[in-house]
Amino acid sequence: MAAALDVLDQARAGGLDVRQDIYPYTAGSTMLTASLPPWFQEGGAAAVLRRLMDPGDLDRLREQLGKDDGTWENHIHGAGWDGIVVASSASHEFDGRSLARIAGDCGIEPFEALVRVLLQEELKVSMIVHSMQAWSARWATS
Repeated sequence: MAAALDVLDQARAGGLDVRQDIYPYTAGSTMLTASLPPWFQEGGAAAVLRRLMDPGDLDRLREQLGKDDGTWENHIHGAGWDGIVVASSASHEFDGRSLARIAGDCGIEPFEALVRVLLQEELKVSMIVHSMQAWSARWATS
């Protein structure tokens, strides 16, 4: 953040009317389905659940989650599997655990944990995304 504040100070010193606001948290919260790309979410819950069982769609999803192509907000890429924590799920079975921890507890890969949680909970899962500190640090160094 120090680097970002320096950029703002330099802009002001150069005569620009620059202002900023703060979000005093290093995490956000939303539904776990927000970690899926837009194409995967098209058609509503029933369509998403069908895609979560389609091997071809899962292959495409796995590939997209592993990179940030700049076309959508990839929470998995931004926060990592350990930075996505289930806040609340329909059964409460996964609450308070990251996707990485769920994967470890179940003896599966984190991608498979994401799919398992979404399917088992029928998409009724909220998450905490611990990514803002990582994103701001990445932005400040670029």
